[in-house]
Amino acid sequence: MSTTNEETQILQDLWEKDPKNWKLGFIYYNRQDKRAFIPKRIKILGMTYNFANSKSLIFIIIATVLVVYFLSK
Repeated sequence: MSTTNEETQILQDLWEKDPKNWKLGFIYYNRQDKRAFIPKRIKILGMTYNFANSKSLIFIIIATVLVVYFLSK
């Protein structure tokens, strides 16, 4: 079954608004959502990570290692 862009957008909006996908109110965790970065609950505040997505976890680890590396110099 193929989904259109409009159906995909509606599904993503539903996921973003579902309180079960937000841990502690600010950590987005949804295994069904394949996006690594999603808009925050308050869209004006930017983007957040989908902690259920391995790509976002890899990005967080690499970014943390780089920050620690450059701060330790």
